[in-house]
Parts: sequence; structure tokens; C-alpha cells
Amino acid sequence: EAINQILNKKVILNNDIKFGSVVQESRISPKDLNKCNYNGTFYIVENVLNGPGRDFWYGELIVSRNEDTIVQLAFTYTNASLFKMRVGVNPGKTNEKWTPWKTFKSTD
Repeated sequence: EAINQILNKKVILNNDIKFGSVVQESRISPKDLNKCNYNGTFYIVENVLNGPGRDFWYGELIVSRNEDTIVQLAFTYTNASLFKMRVGVNPGKTNEKWTPWKTFKSTD
């Protein structure tokens, strides 16, 4: 049921379905990004715990998860040449572990 609800929240941009360009609308992140452990795009809330830092509040979070691994990418809306990333194992389980957030910068 939950999967059907998520799939039904998709929107088509500019009525363009060529190449299957369907985009899922962004959701609001939980207050603790360790709990944001399912695939999707999220709006990063203010004062988020385990987040990439204050500069990323109101930015975008992309989460990609497999059975026992997860990647989170955070983007600020004020600086297109910068993003942060972290990875984790066993998300949502008692033995979950996360790397610290790492900063990636454009060279141009």
C-alpha cells in the first residue's frame, strides 16, 4: 500500500513523457537524516539532525538505497559547484553505521 502511495505521487513535467521523463515530487526530510533511509528526493528541513550542515538547510537530498547499503547526496540551493555525500550500511537497523559527510567541489 505504501509503495502504491509513493508511486501515485509522481508528476510529469511539461507534459513531456518522451523517454519516460517522469519525476517524483520532492518530500520533506525527517528531522533526523539517519531516518531518511528510503529512495527518493527530499527537501532538507531546518535544524536537521545528522545533516550535512546549516548551509544545506532548504536544499535537496537524494537518497539511493539497496538492501544493506545507502548513499545520501545533499545539494545547497545557493552554490551549484558544491555538494556533500555520505554512505551507510544497515540503514534503519540497530547496527547501522554512517560515514561522516564529505564535501565535493567543482574545479572550474
